Amino acid sequence: MIDYFAILFFQILFNFLKVLEIQLSYENKTTKLLIVTVFLSLLALSSTFLSINLLLEGDFYVVISFVVGSVVGKWLASTFFRSNYRAEIYERLQKKKKKKKKSS
Repeated sequence: MIDYFAILFFQILFNFLKVLEIQLSYENKTTKLLIVTVFLSLLALSSTFLSINLLLEGDFYVVISFVVGSVVGKWLASTFFRSNYRAEIYERLQKKKKKKKKSS
């Protein structure tokens, strides 16, 4: 039973950090990106090991824990990181165009 909760926790954390990794990559924050990538690798390895181990023992209920953890992790991350970069970039470009027109 504890394996199910461990896999659930690892998958939630993995998917949360995966979204963070994409955001840090987009922002070119290399040091933080590398640290997050190390934790992502460890979480992926741990979660996969536990899941495969249980599957090989014939316990197919682990799939539910794996999938639920993935979905909950993505949902949490998408609600936590709500920044719309495309809209922010568009607004900045529009401001620069307006400044150029005024100075011309």
